[in-house]
Parts: sequence; structure tokens; C-alpha cells
Amino acid sequence: MQFLDPPGASIPLPEPSRSLPPLLHAGWWGGPACEGIAMAPARFGGIVVQPAEVVLGLRGWEDAFEGILAGSNAPYAFFELEKIIRMMLRQSPMALEILAAPTANESRREGFDPRDLIRWLTTSRILDSYLDFPAATDLATLRPLLTAALLAKQQQLSLSLTTLLEQLSEVSGEPLWRQLAEKSPDVDVIARADAAARGMVRAGIEAGAGANSLPPSPIGYDEANALLVRWRLRVSNSP
Repeated sequence: MQFLDPPGASIPLPEPSRSLPPLLHAGWWGGPACEGIAMAPARFGGIVVQPAEVVLGLRGWEDAFEGILAGSNAPYAFFELEKIIRMMLRQSPMALEILAAPTANESRREGFDPRDLIRWLTTSRILDSYLDFPAATDLATLRPLLTAALLAKQQQLSLSLTTLLEQLSEVSGEPLWRQLAEKSPDVDVIARADAAARGMVRAGIEAGAGANSLPPSPIGYDEANALLVRWRLRVSNSP
């Protein structure tokens, strides 16, 4: 799988409004940083990891942290590493997009690359999940479906609306994408783009297993399990 978005070193990464376990990854997975639309609602997310002594102890432990970023109206969602892995095993578009979010260098803990989980755990079933999205009403709600369309078409992953439109223009040759690349507010253009993107996703599903398709099952379940154990121990205070 090819990742088209560069690291987001220039993207400001605010601090969540409550304490978190050790942070592995954080970035904007929705809003202007991805859509390039000033009024798009921003979404901030990331991954934390609970140490072994917390998970193995008697007390219950949290695997999700949600709230509103201090000083803004942007919601955040931080998921524990085991939870994000289980979400990916259920082929969750939300988990995929949090893992794929452009990440500032200082927000990624050394030795953790969220793209590994995308490579290991994304399967062709995730395309069905994107087809369940409601019809797009604007460019911000269309962007996730375009992500799925490009993923179905040529196994390339991007969250950037600009990148998606450039790539889809190359693979489809339709004037429709060029209209959208100009950030058209035309509701009819967006409706036709939504239908075209869903057509690409359905075609990717119908193509079945092949050299240029997503795998039918996770290729790295054992690797993801080993990664989870390794990070639990790495952040542990126990000897």
C-alpha cells in the first residue's frame, strides 16, 4: 500500500484537555488539515498505550479518551493501542483515518509507525464500511468516500482532499474531479461525485482478490499482537 500524504510537521498539535497514558501518535484526521476547507469541522485523534501493570492489575482501565481540546471547539478521540487494533480488525474507517493522520514528528514516539498497523490489518472488507456512509452533502463529508475510492482503485491512501482529487483525476479522466478540484460548492457536482466515488468502491469490492486488490484477511495479525506486547512492556514501570 502506498501512502501519499507527507508527514505533517507543520500541523499544530494541541494538547488534550486531560491527562493521558503514554502517547504514541496524534494528528488531525478531519477538518481543514485534511480537507483544505476553512469551515470544515476539525477532528483530532491519536493512540495511547497502557503499561503492563495497569492492564494486568485489579483495577479497571480506560481504553478511550474523548473530549474537547482546550481553547477550541475541536473534539478529540484518543484510543488505547489494543482498542485501535481491535477496531482495525473490525475494519473501522475511523481507526484507519486516525492511523493515517498526518503526524508531526514530535508527536510520534520513536519506534512506533502507525502505518504498520494499516499495512497489516486493512482488508477488502473495509470498503463495505465506507459504502455505509450517508450521502455526501459537502466536500468535507465527501472526502472519506474519496479516500475509499482511491484505496479501492489502486491501493493508495490519502486523507488530503487536494491529493485525492489529483489522483482520482488521473485514474478516472472525468471532468467531474477537475470541477471538484476547484472546490466547487455546487450541490449537484458533489452529488455526482458521491455517486462516482461509490461506483469506484463497488468496483473494487467486485474485483475480488487479485494482484491489485486489498487482501481478504489481515496479513499481520501476529505482528500487531507482538507490537502491542512490546509497547506495553516498553512503557511499563515494572522490571
